[in-house]
Amino acid sequence: MKKILEKILNEKDTIKKIDLSGQHTLTEIPEIIKDCLQLEILNISYTEINEIPDFVFKLPKLKELNYLGCTKLKSQPKSFFSNQSLKKLSIYISKKHILTEELKDLLSLKSIILNGEINQVPDLIYDLNNLEELEFFDTKISTVSKKIEQLKNLKKISFWQA
Repeated sequence: MKKILEKILNEKDTIKKIDLSGQHTLTEIPEIIKDCLQLEILNISYTEINEIPDFVFKLPKLKELNYLGCTKLKSQPKSFFSNQSLKKLSIYISKKHILTEELKDLLSLKSIILNGEINQVPDLIYDLNNLEELEFFDTKISTVSKKIEQLKNLKKISFWQA
């Protein structure tokens, strides 16, 4: 992990992708990431983080955020901003998590992957008008509501079980 952080520090002005996935010692997102203004892809999946700080959502060029399998998260992030350029979001949802309403303000969002302990599609997903891809990875979802028809731009829907 130390080597990864050194690399991020040395390349913070130009780095476009940071992959911290599977770093089981990672309990919080390193603060140096807020200085990575060229960052487009952040993968923190399968880590032990318990919170996604606001600064992640202020990264001006962030297009992809992946936090699948982050079972230690205390809650879903509440800092989504409508002017964000997020195009792909891969999220873990526990039984106690509620998706924040701000998620539907992500007008650039084209793809979302839902993962976790959920057994139905959160209603908020049906408000993501520009969504083209909807994937369910290792969830307890077995049916999808007729509301799916509201997603006029949806081109792909997938179910994956581990």
